[in-house]
Amino acid sequence: MGDLGALGFEAEAIYDMYDMSSDDYNLYGLYGNVWANMGNLTLGGFVAYGSVDDDANAGFNNNDDFETMLIMGDYLTPYGGDDLAGTTTVALYLNSKLSDQLSASARAGYIMSNWEDDDTTVMELDLGLAYQINKSLKYTVNFGYATVDADEDVWGADPEDVMLAKHGLVLSF
Repeated sequence: MGDLGALGFEAEAIYDMYDMSSDDYNLYGLYGNVWANMGNLTLGGFVAYGSVDDDANAGFNNNDDFETMLIMGDYLTPYGGDDLAGTTTVALYLNSKLSDQLSASARAGYIMSNWEDDDTTVMELDLGLAYQINKSLKYTVNFGYATVDADEDVWGADPEDVMLAKHGLVLSF
């Protein structure tokens, strides 16, 4: 992580080695995030990459370290795991502090499969509001919309667009 005045950045690289009795393989993930702080507004973008070993039928998964998008990666996780496996995501985001208690966010992302025979792509837009009730309790409202262009040879069909609306209380201590 770093901070250059109004410009901030973070990056992460993870390399996993798997030594299985039937197969040995290695996977890696790369993540980079750059943002600009402009008063009550933060504008940024990130890239997240997960490698694939098609022979082992395994893809790098960020698991709980990073939720790629609200729908893809948080609620829908093709290829298993706690987040997307074997994908590349490019996203832009905007966070705004509207008052001492109210904040808003928007994120637009493009996700591409890294699997050899899967040309699936996803475009997703996420919007959110958060109200800080007190120091430890926050109320959130989120909406996500994803359009999936699935490789029909892999998935069997091209799924309908996905929408998700949720709200909840977040307790921090």
